[in-house]
Amino acid sequence: MLKPSKQPLIENGPPNKHAMRRQFLSRAELDAQLRLQGIEDIQHVRVAYLEPNGMISAFRKDAGDVEPTPRPPES
Repeated sequence: MLKPSKQPLIENGPPNKHAMRRQFLSRAELDAQLRLQGIEDIQHVRVAYLEPNGMISAFRKDAGDVEPTPRPPES
């Protein structure tokens, strides 16, 4: 069975506008999702992916190769 793969939204630089357009994701929505993960400035993001389940996982530049920033529980 085929599974969708993660889509890179940010890779060492500005957001990938083409990937964001394909997923109907605005810059404001991306910024909001990063803020939910404790990242206030997109300049602190090394890489961010849109996961197959619709979640965004982000890795900070200053965190090295550790797990993504934990997402707070939804209310």
